Amino acid sequence: MASALPLGFTSRCEVADVWLTITTDPEDIQQRLQASSPPGFMIHSVAQVDYNLPALQTLVRSAEFIVTLRQLPEGYDLSREVEKLLALPEILRTRREKVYDLRALILEIEVLPAANPAAYPGLRMQLSAREGATGRPEEVLDALGLDPATTRVEKIAMELSQTSPA
Repeated sequence: MASALPLGFTSRCEVADVWLTITTDPEDIQQRLQASSPPGFMIHSVAQVDYNLPALQTLVRSAEFIVTLRQLPEGYDLSREVEKLLALPEILRTRREKVYDLRALILEIEVLPAANPAAYPGLRMQLSAREGATGRPEEVLDALGLDPATTRVEKIAMELSQTSPA
């Protein structure tokens, strides 16, 4: 997978490298994969690529997410908290005993209006996804003081480099 997601996240845009032991027409592979996929799972395209090209995970530059909030703390102003977060020069975090700057990995955050009067607003965020420097939506939510368990996160787009990552 180009950019695997944590358990519980959904996606509209996954990309995978698959190695086959036989040469087969990509259209035939797509039809066969689609026929054996669960309902609602769409295979949009299949392409043959040169074996010597860089691995997909090294080509991912960013990922875009939609976060649906299922609750907010009493008196919480989402727009104000996003503004405060984006105004910070750095947000130091630790992952696997390594300190990194989460702020540098946040490319964009936008507050989305509630879908209806009974719903909560949402978020659209674009996070860096370079090798060794990947922003994670649950860490951004935590930095905003929101419990990721009270949200629904869906990856809606990925930006891939068209050239070697070097």
